[in-house]
Amino acid sequence: MYSLTYIILSLSFFIATILAEKITSPLIILSVIVDDLGYHNVGWHQNITTNQPYYKKGLSPNENQTPHLTNLAHEGIILNRYYVHFTCSPSRSSYLTGRLPVHVQLTLANPDVSSAGIPRNMTGLPHILARSNFQSHMVGKYDMGFATYDHTPEGRGFNTSLVYAEHMNYYWTQHICPTGTACDMSKYSQLVDLWDTGKGASTLNGTKYIEYLFRDRLMDIINNYDGSHPLYIHYTPHVGHWPLQVPPEWYDQYLDVANDETSCGGDIPWVWPGANKSVLSCRRQYVAMVALVDEIVGNLTNTIKAKGYWNQTLMFLSTDNGGSISPDENSGNNYPLRGGKYQPMEGGIRGSAFVSGGYLPTKVQGTVLDEPFHIADWYSTFSYLVNQDPTDHRAAASGLPPIDSLNMWPLLSGQNMTSPRNEIPVNPDVLLQFPADRSHIWKLIHGKVNAAGWMSPLYPNSTSPDNNPFSQSLDCSTGPNGACLFDVLNDESEYTDVANQNTNLVTMMYNRLQELSKSFYSNNETGVKMCPQNVTEDCMCYLAVNQYGGFLGPWEY
Repeated sequence: MYSLTYIILSLSFFIATILAEKITSPLIILSVIVDDLGYHNVGWHQNITTNQPYYKKGLSPNENQTPHLTNLAHEGIILNRYYVHFTCSPSRSSYLTGRLPVHVQLTLANPDVSSAGIPRNMTGLPHILARSNFQSHMVGKYDMGFATYDHTPEGRGFNTSLVYAEHMNYYWTQHICPTGTACDMSKYSQLVDLWDTGKGASTLNGTKYIEYLFRDRLMDIINNYDGSHPLYIHYTPHVGHWPLQVPPEWYDQYLDVANDETSCGGDIPWVWPGANKSVLSCRRQYVAMVALVDEIVGNLTNTIKAKGYWNQTLMFLSTDNGGSISPDENSGNNYPLRGGKYQPMEGGIRGSAFVSGGYLPTKVQGTVLDEPFHIADWYSTFSYLVNQDPTDHRAAASGLPPIDSLNMWPLLSGQNMTSPRNEIPVNPDVLLQFPADRSHIWKLIHGKVNAAGWMSPLYPNSTSPDNNPFSQSLDCSTGPNGACLFDVLNDESEYTDVANQNTNLVTMMYNRLQELSKSFYSNNETGVKMCPQNVTEDCMCYLAVNQYGGFLGPWEY
């Protein structure tokens, strides 16, 4: 099915590599994908508007400033038109395989499902980097499937990993959460979700707040690095995903956060050990957690600089999706964008992101890039930078879709001024198109979208439970072709549906989306369970107790 496409891609890459000079690769590649990071919850979105001078409009001296990340963003390139999926697992699978989510994963299946995350025979980015002798390490949230050993970080090419497999776990104990697992909590509430390079992390679990465990592992990696081989670090912090648990030393730094709300408690037993729910202050908890990640990344990059490797380092940071705007879940804020996590409004799919590091050419440092970029595009970009062909021959042999990733280095390095990406099918109902003259960015939305409200600059606040943007919807079913049309370049908040003024364009985009959808694929694999045939309960949960000493692990052959 994909053989001709793969032949063309392979020949194109082969010819390009013959014609081009071999590039000098970065010594260190650092990727940071922050969980549920709100568009308004970073300092560089407090300080800039597109193509205008920097200015200050922070809410208070201590909210949403992220000084380390903001400095890195301003020293590098702020990616102002950067797109992700509106949920975590599809975005993460997209990044590691170089596919748009519509060609790898569109669901939020838990890792106890065979088809969760990435199909077994898609090649992970670390395997590409290994061809150029990179040592790869992953630290943080995994959430890309855990059915077999091939699905684990080691199976995807990481040399070491310290990760949790599910969407979330409790920050202090690393126990599974009732809202993030298929395990029977009356029987399995003490199961631990923390994996350390091929085994349960029995010497680490419960000893520290999880982000501190991740911090320590990251610092061990970089402190022990001697520059004798190229290094890839993939850091995917737990924050700011629910449950909003935070160390008191960070919570106490945000005493000035006022006009807050308290509905984010849910199944949280405590915000920190010994603190009951009387301390709930949801926006305060969220901004404190983001500030903690800001410090961790700052310490990591400062250590790289102190060791003399920064000029050979390329890093990027992005969210996996927009901030969750449900007051009883998280306290992200995507202002001025509409909507958030779980839905394809701009607040859900237009991500906070930047690329930085001394490896960037001097002429592009300190700039803002308004050209379209998808999280899948790092795969081909990094492949190019390490002089490797990104074509996924293993996937082709299994009849899986080819990569969609585009090499963005000519754009990032300033050689080209225009992105090669001209459209992004988000899901079967949403299509983004970027006309060549960039006078508009058209977004077609078919059908109905829930959780499609707007936020204020101060969100959430004490009125949010009664004025909940998560409870607002957008119904496009009465429009032409059952669709809405937004120009998200000139109307980034998606206030005005212009479908009725552009019916021919709507029809064209709707037909294009129908044509594209013929190739859509979401992991549908099944495997053979390791559990005895007489076991009727969830196999992953059963094996956690009976094979892995109380830790979640692979459960299929």
